Amino acid sequence: MVAPVVAAAYVVLAFLLRVLLYVLKKLLNQAAKVTTDIVKKHLAPFLADIGASIAQNLIEFIFSFATEVATDIKKEQRGSTTPKPSGSTKPTAPSRPSNVGAWYEVYTKKPILFKSVICKVCCFSNQIGGATGKAPKKETMADKVISLWGGLRHLRQKAVQVIFALVDIVMEHKCPIKAEVIYDKKTKQPLMVAGANPPRHRFMETPGGDHRIGADVVVVKDIMKAPTIDNILHWVEIKFLDSKDPPNEKQMRTYSDFLGSSTKLAMIRVSADPKTSDCGCKAKAVPQNTQKPSSTPQGKKTSKVNKMREVWDIVVTNAENLWK
Repeated sequence: MVAPVVAAAYVVLAFLLRVLLYVLKKLLNQAAKVTTDIVKKHLAPFLADIGASIAQNLIEFIFSFATEVATDIKKEQRGSTTPKPSGSTKPTAPSRPSNVGAWYEVYTKKPILFKSVICKVCCFSNQIGGATGKAPKKETMADKVISLWGGLRHLRQKAVQVIFALVDIVMEHKCPIKAEVIYDKKTKQPLMVAGANPPRHRFMETPGGDHRIGADVVVVKDIMKAPTIDNILHWVEIKFLDSKDPPNEKQMRTYSDFLGSSTKLAMIRVSADPKTSDCGCKAKAVPQNTQKPSSTPQGKKTSKVNKMREVWDIVVTNAENLWK
């Protein structure tokens, strides 16, 4: 069971995620360019209401993580087969695994561009609720609060959406990885923000009806074009196994029918248990050092890892104050 103070920290993270969902939905569904400064400006009133610097520290931590992910993407974009602003990418041939075991292995074993980046974000998101790879023996107060916000599976999926939205903002809306893209089943077109340049899909929390279908993550060939079916390199289904979200064969058939084939379709299973995960997530995607770090000698710079540990230490130490 997660210690009470740590559990409280996870609830704080979940709360900030809900705030980010609200702010990003308001900003990204307008044609105007969105910057990190604009997002932070709209977050300020919520952080002021909380009345704790801990929330600001955690927001900065999330933005820092998004910037780090954007850097990882740019590194991979230097490869010759990676989507770039200047043109499109020729799709890689789908894998053909031999001696397939479980039905979903045809999807989990496919090569995916930016898989390491997608996994990094998924592992970060899998921390919400304190993923350990084991089912909790008793429901905690944190579990009950998170349940009110849609449950762990919903929050972890939304965390992926929020992080990639922030990454897209950092990359000036030119990120090749798009999360939670919603399509009209009849027209097979993505729901886009009118007038946005570069093209930007609408930021929505749910598909919103039987006439729509949504992708957890898509990787596009040409990042200067809308994520239409012919511009999709990979349609990736994310499964958070620790929050009781197993592979669903019927769901994958539905996606395959919508896309016209299973060529673009892939799956990534996320779990703290390395035996079932396609990502190799650690038990927690954020630093676990809850001891106060020793003071940095004067004249020496604090490493990024130590800074992250320091931020998380503040979260764990002060989270209970938000609920008093």
